[in-house]
Amino acid sequence: MKYSKLGGSAYQVREKFTQQTCVKGYRIRHPLYDLYEDGSLTVYLWYSWDGATGWFDVKSIILASCIHDILTEIINNPENNVPPEMQAMADETFRKIEKAEDMPAWERYATYLVVRWYQMRKTYPVPPKKIYDTESAKVIVRE
Repeated sequence: MKYSKLGGSAYQVREKFTQQTCVKGYRIRHPLYDLYEDGSLTVYLWYSWDGATGWFDVKSIILASCIHDILTEIINNPENNVPPEMQAMADETFRKIEKAEDMPAWERYATYLVVRWYQMRKTYPVPPKKIYDTESAKVIVRE
């Protein structure tokens, strides 16, 4: 995989590549990637992602974070008709790529916990303590 760093923790693919995933049985077309029924994912030039959310941007996680971001994007888009249960397969792909990239076992486990934590936050968001009402210009404070 060839990529460039855009600044901060943003990256961009610089050359088309294909990666095998655990998400099988779906054909998804997108201008920047294609997922095939056999689970292979082709990523095209210019696809951008935000790196490994919640973890250090080390060499052994760059490819895994790119593929995981795409698979999560596919699963979260209702137009693709991919059930949310497939997120477990996206997470498994993430771990397999990390292992193939020689990430130590303790770090693979730690990044898996971070991924699960972010997904739980998305599934069970924390209610805000303050709610702003634009009509009455009041702030509602929750205890």
